[in-house]
Amino acid sequence: MELDLHLARGRSVMTKLVPLGVTEFTKDEVMQAQNFQEMSFRAILVRSDFISKLVPLGKDDYHELR
Repeated sequence: MELDLHLARGRSVMTKLVPLGVTEFTKDEVMQAQNFQEMSFRAILVRSDFISKLVPLGKDDYHELR
C-alpha cells in the first residue's frame, strides 16, 4: 500500500507499507509504536500543536543553504 501524506506548510511524505508476514513485538515496542502513531496523527490532523504561531521575518539558515 502506498500513501502520499500531505502535511502542513505544503510538505508531503510518500510512504509505502510492505507486508512481511507475522512479527512479534515486546510490550515496550508496542508502546513506542502507539506513541509514534499518536504523534504522527496529531501532526497531520491537529497541525496547530506543531506549528509556531510566529512567522519569522528576514532570511533564516534554511533559505541560505539552498
